[in-house]
Formats: sequence, C-alpha cells, structure tokens
Amino acid sequence: KKFVKKNLIDAVTHVCHPWINKYFINFSFSLYSSFSYAWFRFLLLHYFFLQTAIVLPYFIIISLISFH
Repeated sequence: KKFVKKNLIDAVTHVCHPWINKYFINFSFSLYSSFSYAWFRFLLLHYFFLQTAIVLPYFIIISLISFH
C-alpha cells in the first residue's frame, strides 16, 4: 500500500509540477513588479519584527514572503 501511495503522489506531482511552477513564477513576478506590494511587505515585516522582538520569526517571515 505504501508503494502504491508513493507512486500516486509521484504521478500527481509530475503532472501538476510544471503548472504549479508556471503559476507560481507568474504570481511572484506580478507581486515583485508591484511597488505597493514591496511597500506592504516592508511594513508587514517590520511590524512583525517589532511585535515579536525575536530575530528568528523575522527571518522565517522574510524567507516565506521572499519566495525562496
């Protein structure tokens, strides 16, 4: 059963991956090309940083929002 499940997941990933990549790249590009998004991201990050005053969540949020 584990083997079958793994193959099914691999098949779904293989079929969806190019579409997900294309969508994700277009989505991230449209956001990066938007100045208002960059400003929003700046405010959001600094708001979280000041709220938590802990360095680790700040870097986690940066990495999540920066699409890396």
